[in-house]
Amino acid sequence: MVDMARAGFGLIQVPEAMVRDDIAAGKLEEVLHGFTGPSIPVHAVWPRQAHLSPRVRHIVDRLVIEAAKGRLG
Repeated sequence: MVDMARAGFGLIQVPEAMVRDDIAAGKLEEVLHGFTGPSIPVHAVWPRQAHLSPRVRHIVDRLVIEAAKGRLG
């Protein structure tokens, strides 16, 4: 969908995180500013164990970093 919007085929409604860089670069333009959808909570759930696998730990750490930057919405 994002590729189609970049190519000029019309409007899309996607999470801001998917198009933030394109908007900043001037490739896409935000319209209907006041008509955003509801916030969607993001949860990371994993089995309870003493140590997380390195892959799971990496994903959880990235989610925390991106959330702190406001990039999950």
